[in-house]
Parts: sequence; structure tokens; C-alpha cells
Amino acid sequence: MIDEKNDEVTNLRATVKTRISEAQDSMRLNKYVDILMGAKTFSDFIRIANALSTVTNRNNRDLKILNTLINELNAIKAQLESDKQVLETAKMELETTKADLQSKSDEVLVKQHEAEVIEAEYRKQLDEQNTN
Repeated sequence: MIDEKNDEVTNLRATVKTRISEAQDSMRLNKYVDILMGAKTFSDFIRIANALSTVTNRNNRDLKILNTLINELNAIKAQLESDKQVLETAKMELETTKADLQSKSDEVLVKQHEAEVIEAEYRKQLDEQNTN
């Protein structure tokens, strides 16, 4: 999902960048006036003005889409980072729990060994008593 968004952002960014660099030469208002004044009739003038408006609207739409995609990508990355922190915290808690369980297991083994020693001593004393 992140890779797809990155690809979309990269492609759209390249498209916008290309349009901007191509428009650098014609960014002057005089260029638009020259284009409009090249019309031979009033209907040509209206048609050219509509075409310029369409191009401008498309560029604005692409910029809005690019900004939306960038915001979505940043939100996904932030969520991913948050999830990563949660997982790291859970992992640390599991490791702590595992260490506690290992410690308790070791204690149980020590107590079991002590019980076996006490039982052996008890049997020894019991045998001595029976012998007596």
C-alpha cells in the first residue's frame, strides 16, 4: 500500500514538475495575452480562453490530488510508525514476561531439588529408625 502510494506520488510529482518546467517559459501574462490575441474571431477567443481555463483547472486538480496523496502517504507512514512502536512495546513486555517465567521455572527446579534432598534425608532417617 505504501509502495503504491509512493509510486502514485512519484508519477504525479514528475508530471506536475514537467508541466511547471514547460510552463516556465510561458509564465508571463503576455504569453497568455498573445495566445488570446491570436484569435481571429470572437468565438476563437472564447474557445482559446476555455482551453486555457481547462489546462489551468487540470493543473490545479493534479496539484490537489498530489497534495491529497502526499497527506495520505504521510498518515499511513505515521500509523505504521505508531504500530511499530506498539509492537516494540509488546515485544519488550513479552521478553520481560519470558524472563520472569524462566526465573520462576528456575525457582521451581531449585525447590524441587531441595524437596528431593529433604525426601532423601527423610527416607534415610526413616530407614535408620526402622533399623533401630
